[in-house]
Amino acid sequence: SKLAEKIGRPFFMYLGLALGAISIFGFSISHDVFWVILMGLGNSVGYAAAFPTGQSFFAERFQENYALIHNTQTIDANVSAGPLKMIINFGNIFGTFIGGVLISAFSFDVAFISIGVFLAVIFLVSLLAVAWVTKSIKNPGQQPVTDAPVQS
Repeated sequence: SKLAEKIGRPFFMYLGLALGAISIFGFSISHDVFWVILMGLGNSVGYAAAFPTGQSFFAERFQENYALIHNTQTIDANVSAGPLKMIINFGNIFGTFIGGVLISAFSFDVAFISIGVFLAVIFLVSLLAVAWVTKSIKNPGQQPVTDAPVQS
């Protein structure tokens, strides 16, 4: 996430999502061990690029919004921990469940194609809505909240 702050968070989130979509789709068409390992590597790199970047982006926006709503002068980094953990656990539980249902109802190939297409659709929709996705949640004219207390 530190590297993403230097280069740009949207780039890392989009890179991770694209690599995830391609590699998951690739799992459905590759039956050779070399390609499965290569797709696994691509999936891991995509996950490593997108996940911490998305977490830090969400946490920062949530903390800023919380500070604005509650009229606090400083950002509390602990505020976003609960909602962030809940979202991650929700994804882990339901993602595993939905993947298991797809595999048991169809086959591995169909399940991986479906998940790959789903990730590709999310990627394409987010590219089309990049201005909306990356805009600040603050109202125009509001001052951003800083880590240091504001002197009155």
